[in-house]
Amino acid sequence: ANRAERALPHLRAALAAQPRDRRVLGALLEAWRRLGAADEARATLDALLADAGDNVDLWHARLALEPVGGDGAHALVERWLAVAPDSVDALETRMALQNLAGDQAGANATAERIVALEPGRRSAEQRLINDLMDRDPPAAVARVQQLLAQAPNAESRELLQGWLALTQDKAGDTAGAVATWTAMQGAHSAQ
Repeated sequence: ANRAERALPHLRAALAAQPRDRRVLGALLEAWRRLGAADEARATLDALLADAGDNVDLWHARLALEPVGGDGAHALVERWLAVAPDSVDALETRMALQNLAGDQAGANATAERIVALEPGRRSAEQRLINDLMDRDPPAAVARVQQLLAQAPNAESRELLQGWLALTQDKAGDTAGAVATWTAMQGAHSAQ
């Protein structure tokens, strides 16, 4: 009710008791923002992360306090990965920062790490396919076809068929791209 100062102690206590409560975390972030209390926010979240390093929401909240793509964000992601080296969320964040910094090789390496941990992870596969479309379009087609053969559900198959058509077009297989798009549209019209 526009009384952030009065809400702050109650929100702090609620977050300390329930550090996984997204609503409390969001309200507390908003209170800190309104009060210009970024230093307090950083200190509070850092203290909570010391005990709950597996809490993805706390890491994202803490990242929200750093300039996008800045040194603080990079350092924080490395801290996150030191605590949780197999966290796909942390690796995705690293990949996004690498993309922002123009580190294509690093972003690709991180994407490979992600798909090793979670095969078919959309963000990482998209990164790898986009890179292949720039370097080796036929290899991009092959990768999408492989993913399509392993697609777990109709939604994934539909997305991958779109990717397939794009990669076929990029590889110069116009007839294949048209056939893929036509098949997709035929499936849609049947529904």
